[in-house]
Amino acid sequence: PITVPLTGSVTVAETDNDGWTDTRYKVVPNNDGAAECADVAWPGSAAASIAVPVDANDYLVCVRNDPPAPTTRLITIGKVASSLPHSGGTFEFTASNYAGGPANRTVVLPANTGSAFSTSITVPVNDSLTVTETDADGWTSTDWKVVNNDAGTATCDGSGWNNDDTSADVSSNSNSYLVCFRNTPPVDSNVTLCAAGDVNACIALLIGH
Repeated sequence: PITVPLTGSVTVAETDNDGWTDTRYKVVPNNDGAAECADVAWPGSAAASIAVPVDANDYLVCVRNDPPAPTTRLITIGKVASSLPHSGGTFEFTASNYAGGPANRTVVLPANTGSAFSTSITVPVNDSLTVTETDADGWTSTDWKVVNNDAGTATCDGSGWNNDDTSADVSSNSNSYLVCFRNTPPVDSNVTLCAAGDVNACIALLIGH
């Protein structure tokens, strides 16, 4: 708190907003010390400063800004198996055609696991890019889709797959995305044997050997 004389006029101005814009002020009575900036509606336009009423009351001076626009976004790659069981695989991806690229990522899909994900790739806002699967490790029939991931919780579940292509294009905007690739696993001899009733083959599939 700032202590001022009862008869003294006070003007509050934000002098360094570090790139934040559209500064708006409001003054909220605060005699009980419990006022919050949500208690009163914000003014409709920005201002350079605000004057505090000259009286015996205490006040809370609230300042609101719009944050700077983001300059980067995150791209994550998801690998999905079209069917189970499978013996797993290692998959290589390249993100290219954007400023600062290309970037390479490896995704390891453990045996009998439905999906796995890469670490994120940071790319400039408003740069489009292409993500390409460069080594499918014997897996076939690549499908892909691009899922908004601004919240960081997206998955590759559900519909919307594009058929048979090893490259996915990501739009030019400020959103983060999960880029999903789905493949059919190579035929594992244990799959055939297990289907024929070979118990040892079924056990091998379950433990990933």
